[in-house]
Amino acid sequence: MKFAKNYYQNGYWNILTVYLTRTLGNLSIRHYIPLLFVLGLILPLIASLFISQLKLLSLFLLASYLLATVLFAYKTPRQGTDIIHIILAFFTIHFSYGLGELVALLSVRSNGDKYQYTPAIGLPNYKNYFSRKL
Repeated sequence: MKFAKNYYQNGYWNILTVYLTRTLGNLSIRHYIPLLFVLGLILPLIASLFISQLKLLSLFLLASYLLATVLFAYKTPRQGTDIIHIILAFFTIHFSYGLGELVALLSVRSNGDKYQYTPAIGLPNYKNYFSRKL
């Protein structure tokens, strides 16, 4: 569980960094891929409430991800770790990181010239700490 929480917090703070610095250039494109992965799973599922065929889009993305994960897991040096644990670790990393980014996007908001956000579960409230003008 600490493993997932660590990647969740990394994703959360990467988005927060972009918000505070007001520049996307601080992070490379690879930092945003887990967010796209999570959105690609969640948005079609939500939209499938109205258009049932969109469930297939999420299923296709998940199947493609699993195929790529299996291929990369076989290329990863294992040193005694079985392949299923590597696949689970990859999924945990990517999903936790992407979920942290998504929660950060949903929780960060601007209020005048002061930085404010609603912290995610388990993260400290730094509302008063960041009181400088942005």
